[in-house]
Amino acid sequence: MLSCLIENKPILEMKKQHIPPRKRFALWLAYKGICCYCKKPVDYKDVWIDHILPEHLLKTPEKLKKILQEYELDSDFDVEDYCNWIPAHWRCNLEKGGTVFDKGTTRYYISIASGKVTTAQEKELRVIRELERGKLLGSLEIALSEGLLSKQALITILQQEPSPKVRIEPIIITFGLNYYDLWESKLCPDWLNDYDPSDYPIVCDLLEKDLVKQLKSLLTCEFFYPEASGRNGETLSVRLSFMQLDEKEMRRFKSNWWEILEIASYSDIYGEFTEYQST
Repeated sequence: MLSCLIENKPILEMKKQHIPPRKRFALWLAYKGICCYCKKPVDYKDVWIDHILPEHLLKTPEKLKKILQEYELDSDFDVEDYCNWIPAHWRCNLEKGGTVFDKGTTRYYISIASGKVTTAQEKELRVIRELERGKLLGSLEIALSEGLLSKQALITILQQEPSPKVRIEPIIITFGLNYYDLWESKLCPDWLNDYDPSDYPIVCDLLEKDLVKQLKSLLTCEFFYPEASGRNGETLSVRLSFMQLDEKEMRRFKSNWWEILEIASYSDIYGEFTEYQST
């Protein structure tokens, strides 16, 4: 039975893996064509995408919830996303099967996957752009003529449901606080005790650094300053521009002093947006 499975692996693979081809290709590119388990090169036509936390846990929500708690993972950890996917040889994937790794091993592989999320998202976006510009159509024609892609595999890809347009316009979020209310609050940061209200510029710098640090710990997307922060001696406001913001991640943001004053699209605030180009 196993020999039959091995011999027919290329045919079975297209049917077994339900991950959209654009994401599978983006993940393979993000890992530079290396199997995450054996650390050896794997051709794209042979790559399988493994779930670090197995898919079968989705059928037992209580068991999944218990594992997330025991392994100290976020309760909204997405089993069906880049943070839980890694590329592997089909042999490595079959050997692992539906095994649930121990806490240390699971967190090790998830830390690797988490570090590749942004890169994989950018690769996926680039693939979509190139397809829209016709570049990938030429690549598919060459792959067919050279025997690198079978007609049946191409048909399977074309029968996939079309993916929704990827939103590439940034989301602008404005954070604000009242400087003197902060000093009177019992929930102010401990380090504030080393300064006094007259240190407004220094304290504002530290507050901004603290905000950026917290956001970087929560979000997998890129963000940047579209303009300088607003400081009038009494309040502090910070506008940040987020690329491909994950709302689920942003909902985890909590602060005793920062308040979200506004959420808007880039074009609503700054006018027409020039398409972001990933590098």
